[in-house]
Amino acid sequence: ADQVARFQNDYRSLTPAVAAAGGTIDDAKASGIRRNLVPYFAPTVDQASMQPWYLLAADKDVKPGASVPMSFRSGFEWVAQRPYLISENSNIEVTWLAMQNFGPEDQPRAVLAWVRADFELRTKTFSNLRSGTTTTGEALRQEVKQ
Repeated sequence: ADQVARFQNDYRSLTPAVAAAGGTIDDAKASGIRRNLVPYFAPTVDQASMQPWYLLAADKDVKPGASVPMSFRSGFEWVAQRPYLISENSNIEVTWLAMQNFGPEDQPRAVLAWVRADFELRTKTFSNLRSGTTTTGEALRQEVKQ
């Protein structure tokens, strides 16, 4: 789950280019990240699920780092939540949250979006992805065209 969050966070560095292209992702730039994500998901998972789950519009103004996605200072980050239960069919429901990095110091960080998936212990892959965006997250979202 942490690796998937890390790879989804790598997509953040593409935000300036996505904004400049009117919401279109440069497939050549995204293909390496997508390739890293594929082994974590069951073959039945739609390939569109390997695209960025959420991008923050304000990130379009962030100066790119030294061509290293991790050096991109985004206004949010994906974090994996630790599951508490294993279901009767040996699946674990995992949740990732897109958490706002900057905001009022006297308030908790806002959740902008979420994704849930079942981790299948037998195949060691994620399946059955479900996602959503909070009201705050929707207002701050960078449109991405599929």
